[in-house]
Amino acid sequence: MEKLTDLLALARGPLLNRAADLRQKSFELKQQVEATGADAVVMACGSCRLNFMNGQAKTGWPVKIESLVELVGDNLADRGKAANR
Repeated sequence: MEKLTDLLALARGPLLNRAADLRQKSFELKQQVEATGADAVVMACGSCRLNFMNGQAKTGWPVKIESLVELVGDNLADRGKAANR
């Protein structure tokens, strides 16, 4: 079992490095967001949101990044509170 762990650790490095390029390319989609003039973008995909947040942290991109799941959840919770009043 120890050998399998070593093998996975060796494979992980190149895979993560290759994925870093793809994550950076996905952040380039920000140009499409900027073209709309929007001050926020809503992401349905958690991984995409994390990629954008990482790119935002590196570049200081000023657009607010929201999670669709969190927005829906927050609004459902708010409606539940209003219905119970």
